[in-house]
Amino acid sequence: FGHVKSKCKEQKDVCLNCSEPAHVSDFKKEKCLNAQKCANCTGGHHTLNGACPIMKNEQEIKRVMAIDNVSYFEAKKKLGLSKNNVKLNTNLDNNLNNLSIDKSMINYAEITKKGKAVKQEI
Repeated sequence: FGHVKSKCKEQKDVCLNCSEPAHVSDFKKEKCLNAQKCANCTGGHHTLNGACPIMKNEQEIKRVMAIDNVSYFEAKKKLGLSKNNVKLNTNLDNNLNNLSIDKSMINYAEITKKGKAVKQEI
């Protein structure tokens, strides 16, 4: 997560559908016919599936980083995630409820909506 292919530490490309060494060409729009297996959690879904627990954890880490202005590792600590339990974290919702997040804060989406309204008035 959070890096481009050229910066990936994995030595081999993997198929996004089955997690086997890349055997189809994205360039040629070929489709893998193997059973789905996530490269992140080994679950029975496509690697980029938003329901993947690893992807959800990473999204929450990024959210905490943005809201609390903390590093990646500090956000993982706030969420109760460590190297040992990132893939198997079952307490994510409980940990999120314990964060001191001001729900009344204006978020980015609201700011951009207001910006568009101001531009339209001008």
